[in-house]
Amino acid sequence: SRGQIDHLIENIKKVVKRNERVLVTTLTKKMSEDLTDYLNGASIVSDYLHSDIDSINTGGVGQRTL
Repeated sequence: SRGQIDHLIENIKKVVKRNERVLVTTLTKKMSEDLTDYLNGASIVSDYLHSDIDSINTGGVGQRTL
């Protein structure tokens, strides 16, 4: 629906302001990749994790600071 991404970004900023982390789930791998690109472009540090990513390389996911 309209405004979903704007609403998501607004809520992410509220949570990050409290020094907490956010987990967003998507329906497809492509959607998670696109959302990550969009959020990073909006100056929101983000990453994605899905089954095609080698588990050895996932150590930094969720560990980066803003």
